[in-house]
Amino acid sequence: MSSNSRKSAKKQSCPKEVHIEDVRLGESLMEDMGRRCMSEVFADVWFCVEDQRLPAHCVILAARSDFFRELLHGSMPTDRQVPLEVALAPFKVILAYIYTGTLSISTLPLVAIVDVLGVARLYGLEKVEMVLNKRLEQSLHLNNVFTVLGAARRNSLEDLAERCFQFMDRMASELLKEESFLMVSKATLAEILTRDTFVVSEDAIFSIVCEWIGRHPMENIQSLFSLVGLPLTSEEDLVVRPASRGHVEPENIPKFVPCHTTLWPEKDVAFDKYFLRRISGSHNEPLIDLRHCYRINFISVIERLKSAEICYDVEVSCDRNRWDRVGRMMPGGMPLPDVWINIYFALRPIRFIRIVNPENGRKDLLNYFELKAKHTTKIL
Repeated sequence: MSSNSRKSAKKQSCPKEVHIEDVRLGESLMEDMGRRCMSEVFADVWFCVEDQRLPAHCVILAARSDFFRELLHGSMPTDRQVPLEVALAPFKVILAYIYTGTLSISTLPLVAIVDVLGVARLYGLEKVEMVLNKRLEQSLHLNNVFTVLGAARRNSLEDLAERCFQFMDRMASELLKEESFLMVSKATLAEILTRDTFVVSEDAIFSIVCEWIGRHPMENIQSLFSLVGLPLTSEEDLVVRPASRGHVEPENIPKFVPCHTTLWPEKDVAFDKYFLRRISGSHNEPLIDLRHCYRINFISVIERLKSAEICYDVEVSCDRNRWDRVGRMMPGGMPLPDVWINIYFALRPIRFIRIVNPENGRKDLLNYFELKAKHTTKIL
């Protein structure tokens, strides 16, 4: 063997450093721990839940949960039995998680998962809360949102309930077509319809309320009509209603009902990229139709085509019958400055906007203007 070969063999057989990686056998540890779950072997505490007596191990509970560490620390009943006011099924899921680190929820219905979430919150298991909240939010659908909402309310999970309402806001038009919408309680129906962010047409709200009443004939219906924008609903819609849609006799409808309005802070609800909101009134005068009643306290206008009128009035309405002036511009026959002119006024419901000249009755002046409309707390 040559000297070079001997040197090469020596280098290969005598490494300078040997690195040995850690051996991780955590899976077998959790399996062994799981076999102790609800086992009487070495058990030193028993939880009395509903009609069952569940064995457990203080050292495991204290290591895995601050709640149980505080519960079991100090005085222990002589019989080592601890009663818990909690539902049995979700408690077993949480107990299994404490022993194994696994939440066995893949086969559970959504309502049962909400119950598990309620127990996790009760016992301060924040990681479990975060995971279950995300899973439930991803699972929300038109056909289960009311079920999840009911379970959330039963477990006092108001943040989950609010996410259900936010889902309804996003899917408002589709939600009204669901059969489950007609089965909600009167309180839930009222809570949905009074949300500023639940935006559907007045006619759709009136129709669904009528149909809901048909399904719940024993309910007192008068309070529901305060949620319906009757001033924006035609007289024919009030009287002609097929029986299958929930007929409501005209004498049961209050005479004066406020508009169902939406508050959308700092959002320009008149933004109209393709001029689809511009319609013609009864005398062919141009109007802005916001397609819904919004609570507005600010309109800003700019004259794009010069008309050189003496006076301009900005008028608003909910029903196109009564018009109220919210602002007046008086350039005295001179072109308005090429800037946005801001008009502030008391908060009010608005659906239609027009610009007129009160001196000569001219009502086509909206054609010369671009405008913005919103609710704002900022003074520009």
